[in-house]
Order: sequence, then structure tokens, then C-alpha cells
Amino acid sequence: MIKFVVSLLLFIVFSVQFCNSQNSTLKDSVVLIKGKEYLLHKIRKGETLSELAKQYHVNAKDIEEANPKLGKGLKAGKTLNIPNRLPSKVSSVKEIKSDTVVVKPIVQSKEIFNVGLLLPFNFPETIADDSSMNKPIFFDQHENVNTLSSIEFYEGVILALDSLKKLGLHVNLHTFVAPDDSVEVKKLLLNTELKRLNLIIGPLFNRYIDKVSNYSKTNKIPMVYPFANQTLIEENPFATIISPTIQTQTKIMAKYVSDHYRFENIIIVHTKSAKEKELDSIYIEVIEKPWIGSGNKHTIKHYDISEKGIEVIKRGLDTAGENIIITNIQDEATVSEMVSKLNGFRADYDIALIGMPRWENYETIDIDYLQNLDYHWYTSTYINQDDSLIKHFNELFNAKYHFDPTLYAIRGFDIMNYYGDLFLRFNAKFENHVSEYKMKAISTNFDLKKNSSSSGMENQCIQVLKFDDFKVKKVNE
Repeated sequence: MIKFVVSLLLFIVFSVQFCNSQNSTLKDSVVLIKGKEYLLHKIRKGETLSELAKQYHVNAKDIEEANPKLGKGLKAGKTLNIPNRLPSKVSSVKEIKSDTVVVKPIVQSKEIFNVGLLLPFNFPETIADDSSMNKPIFFDQHENVNTLSSIEFYEGVILALDSLKKLGLHVNLHTFVAPDDSVEVKKLLLNTELKRLNLIIGPLFNRYIDKVSNYSKTNKIPMVYPFANQTLIEENPFATIISPTIQTQTKIMAKYVSDHYRFENIIIVHTKSAKEKELDSIYIEVIEKPWIGSGNKHTIKHYDISEKGIEVIKRGLDTAGENIIITNIQDEATVSEMVSKLNGFRADYDIALIGMPRWENYETIDIDYLQNLDYHWYTSTYINQDDSLIKHFNELFNAKYHFDPTLYAIRGFDIMNYYGDLFLRFNAKFENHVSEYKMKAISTNFDLKKNSSSSGMENQCIQVLKFDDFKVKKVNE
């Protein structure tokens, strides 16, 4: 382990440049056929189907299905439709409705994408002696946990660059150690290399992210934070958060409820928590307020179970239709008791429970009850292990690094893949097209929007989930 750590330290410390050279023989174009996006590849002499499948990170069977007239063997000069791994959904890609195709080319450019990764690494300064065998494992130590997560994130970024290189991206990747020390962060921000960046990714897990954000704002350099941070986008119009805040997630979930259950009997159950009240008000704003003046006589019923007990919910239940019970309670004991009581009401009432993320992880809640109550919840990150995209990613990651990817590796891949593909299409002006450029990714989908003209960008994607035969199923598109 120590040998691995030191080798990796020598590789990434302070600045690593990863320059991708364009394969000049590839003239790939993007085309939309029957709603699916494809890359067009002109076959060269000697190429095989398995080689192309590996090159484009797809299955050979997928290529065969996309080219029903392929026949036996590949003929040089012919053009293949290659399924695009992550469809771009760019509005300028035209739908092709016949075998005679008119394509929109991916603009090949020699512009270099300068990306800075700011990651918190805490490697030992010296190699341990033989007595290290009796010491705690390096990554098990509390102060080094973030170092392991940063390495995994970095590995995901590199895997994305492996794919982007084949599409013609030129990138200089600079990896900087982001110290968890105010003075050292100030020193880092004096590095002249930072001002040449097109994009800053990170820092991860850093108390001094505000200093990096101020630098980003002052120098007008876009920065991406892989998780949620409300303050970051409120104070920096050049900042983007990939995980939406809990308020934004609740707003999107409220829209889902409004779209699917607006004419049902809707009940909000709460305690006296101020946090619950804040999230409850979002449901009222999205669902109930639009009813005013619309002729809809519906109102949302509210019950405070901290005062009158859980049995009070029964007063608002309707035997004639479906009862949509929304609650933002997070206290495990309260949730567990409520779920148990609601499950007992099922004999007489049709109930769908809209709850909070992480309930399914509460040890005191019976999963059978949640399934019985048609429990729906939301999350900013959902990885469906049955999806062909994640299966293929796992294969690629395992082949390169010889272990399974973590969430940090997947998030690093998703972010680099999205912004790399964005730069491929729009070059240095990529930041002007972020809000119109949506992409399906592995851990989330990218739908980045500003909440106001002066704010940064926030991802607008959540996954709405429910149990289906004790398996988690995504129910929103």
C-alpha cells in the first residue's frame, strides 16, 4: 500500500498534464435516427467489430443491431452507425428519417481544454519503516479518508478522458493538492497556472472552498462542485453544483406529486420542526397555490402528530380514493411509529406515502411496511446496477484499475465526461451553452440551470424511487 501511495503521489502532486492527441483519421459525426443518437464511423482497412466496440466503449452486439445491413465482415470505406454512449441531446442535431443521411459534424478543434482538479491529498512525507506493519492502515486513519475518496474521484476523471480522447478532445489536466489550511490555500491561489484554466473542478471536502470560489468569481473561471452547496451558488455566478440542494430536490418532488396526484386527497404530516415547515411550504407553493382561481376546490390537509398523535391522520383519510401522505419528518423513532400505524390503516384506505431520502436505511422501519404503503422518495444520486450503462462502466473501470468503482469514481467520470463533451462541441465558449446542454449520465443526469440571473448553476435532476417487489425502481423520467 505504501509503495502504491508514494508512486501515485509522485504522479499527481501539484500539477499533472494529460494531453490528448486527436486521431486525425477519424471523421466522426453525430446523427439522430428514430430518436437515438449515433456516431458515424468510416471503416478503415483491417478494422474489426470487436476493436471498434472497444474503441467506442460499446458492445459489438449494439453495433450489429444499429447496422442491420452490416453482413459478414467489415468493408473498408463503408460507414457504420455507432451508438453514442451518452446521448448529447443537442438541439442542433437533426433527425434522420431515411437511409440517405445528412449529418451534423462534431466540430474538431485544436483548442485545448485546460482543467484544474483541486483535491485534498494527505500523503505521508516519508516512507514508513518495517515497523509500519504494526501501525493502522493508512487509509483507515480519519485524516486520510478524504485522500482515498479523492484518488477514486481522480480515477473516474482519467477514465472519462480515455474516452474523450478518442472523440478528438485536447485537454491539459492540472491536478493540485488542495490543503485543508487557510494559509496554504492562499499560497495555492497564487499559482499562475490557475489563471489559464477553463474550468476548476473541486475542491472536495475543503473548509476553504469559499476562498476558491472568490478566486473563481474574481477571475471569471467556471468552477464545479461535485456535491450540494447553497451558499456557493448564491455568492458566485461562475459556480455550479452537481447535486441539487434539499430545497431544490423537494421542489422537483413536489412538481412530480402535482403532475401525478393533484386530484387525489393530499395530506401533509409534520411535527413542530422548523426544517419540516420549510420543506412543507415548498409543497404548498408548488401544489396548492396554483389551485387558487383555477376552480379546483382541493386543499392540502395538515396534521401535527407531535400534538395530537399519529391517530389524528385518520381524520383526513378518504375511503373513496387514493390518499397521498407527504411527510418531511426525519426523526427515525417518529417515522418508524408513523409507518407502522399507517400500515395498519391499509385495510380501509388506499395510501401512497411520499417520504424523505434515507428512510429505507432506518433499521427500525420494516421494509415490508414501506412497500405496502407505496413509499416514494427522491435522491440526487441513483446508480442502477441493472442498467447497461453502469454495467459497461464497471467493466471499463475494473479492467483499468482492477477493483469496483465507488460513487466518487462515478461522479468524477460523469463530471469530466459532461464538460469534456461540452467543450468538444462548443470549445472555449462552452460555458455559454451549459443551460441548454442536457446529458444522461451514470450517477445523475445533467440539467443545469440558474436560479436567478446573479446566481450560479444548480442541477435540476432528481431520481424519484419506489419499491417494486422489494427492488428499488425509478419512476420518473
